[in-house]
Amino acid sequence: MHFWGLNEITTVAVLGLEPSIDELWRKRERGYDNYLGNYPQLKSLMNLLKDLYLNKKDFIDYLDKSVEILNLPEYKDTNFLY
Repeated sequence: MHFWGLNEITTVAVLGLEPSIDELWRKRERGYDNYLGNYPQLKSLMNLLKDLYLNKKDFIDYLDKSVEILNLPEYKDTNFLY
């Protein structure tokens, strides 16, 4: 279920870190940190993937590196649903 977490975080990255998309939201809803408040278990991974997203060569690069991270021993057996 760890890929569910990647999906949620990636959606938030696109909505909150891409300036042209972020501007479409109301001011109080803008930004990467305004989302996923109901999923505190994603916070550490969210912080890690934020930097990865901001420094990506392209979207595929971000996804490839994110999957590599999720397959590391410290994340591989993590259930991000709880």
